[in-house]
Amino acid sequence: MPVIDLGALSVALYNSLGLCPNSADYTSTTSKVGQFFCQDHTHFELAGAKQIAQVIAKALKDQGIGLAAYLLN
Repeated sequence: MPVIDLGALSVALYNSLGLCPNSADYTSTTSKVGQFFCQDHTHFELAGAKQIAQVIAKALKDQGIGLAAYLLN
């Protein structure tokens, strides 16, 4: 069964975007963290969701997982 290590890939993305360490200010829509995550500290805002989707799509392609055949790009 193919597995994507989304934990490691997410941490790498967060570090590359300068989200870690953060001020924990999820309420500010102008902070990097506030633009990426919703105020519930768990779910993504639209910009964050798009970036995580790109990470997953790339992993599908890079790992040769069959689901990659259904990606548009």
